[in-house]
Amino acid sequence: MKKRNLTLLFMIILLIAVALIVLPGQRRKIPTVAEINAAIKAKGACWIAKENKFTHWTFEELKAMLGTFPEETAADEFEAPGKATGKPEKPPGKPEKPPKQPLPTSFDWSDNNGNWVTPVRDQGYCGSCWAFATVAQMESLIRIFYGNPFLDVDLSEQFIVSCDTSNHGCSGGRLQNVYQFVQHTGTPDEDCFLYLATDEPCYSPLRCDDWANRVEKIKMWKWAVLRLDTNKLKKVVFENGPVTCFMHVYYDLVFYESGCYEHVDAPWAGGHAVCIVGWTEEGCWIVKNSWGDDWGENGFFRIKFGNCKIGSQAGTFKYSGSR
Repeated sequence: MKKRNLTLLFMIILLIAVALIVLPGQRRKIPTVAEINAAIKAKGACWIAKENKFTHWTFEELKAMLGTFPEETAADEFEAPGKATGKPEKPPGKPEKPPKQPLPTSFDWSDNNGNWVTPVRDQGYCGSCWAFATVAQMESLIRIFYGNPFLDVDLSEQFIVSCDTSNHGCSGGRLQNVYQFVQHTGTPDEDCFLYLATDEPCYSPLRCDDWANRVEKIKMWKWAVLRLDTNKLKKVVFENGPVTCFMHVYYDLVFYESGCYEHVDAPWAGGHAVCIVGWTEEGCWIVKNSWGDDWGENGFFRIKFGNCKIGSQAGTFKYSGSR
């Protein structure tokens, strides 16, 4: 009898273990578009959910695309680059702004006497958002530095994914690490190392031989925990340019079609890196994503200030010209 009871106990433990290991997806109920829209209506939120290329992905597939880890340490706040030394550099042709003028009620670098934001890219099935957000920021600051919103600048995300050994390629990375990489090593143009959405070796034959002569680098950089201080972040975006930041992603974001997103109903999926390019008078950040221009508002989305902790950790840097 004792042996029988032990066998029964063992079988119960085994069944529980199998349920926990084999059925993780069933423990996370992924809502449908109809359920998301019902939750949006019930909460009084102002965005629209719609079927798109991601809505039939599994939870595990989506998590694999969200590859940014929150920073463990950072300063409490930052200033615009250059101010720490007391000698800010004035880029040639950068749009003039009167000193200490009040922040506008809305602002958008993609529509500020020209489009200073480069086209939206697609990271594909690879947790490389940390590289894409950083490159998006670099490309905009290069346009701003040269005072040319039409400047054709397209830097290589794959070079960063493959060669930044302080991060983990398609398995994810930290933004402070990639800032250090593009400061010391830089990244070349896209044609030097085309994006593959894989962990291609750094010394791949697909990478150009003269990459060191083609890189763009950043100068001084700063990463900060802003504790959701909206005005501080607005000031940096307005005075310096688009900002890379960390945010949490819940599964309902993949359904996003338009409007000012706020999380309503879905499980947490992972950490994500994006590039804030401006804000609206309705209290939303304007954000450049890296999920292709066929997602959201032509690849962008708007999100309510502070939602999903967007902007709670953010980075800025100074660009001073090639090499």
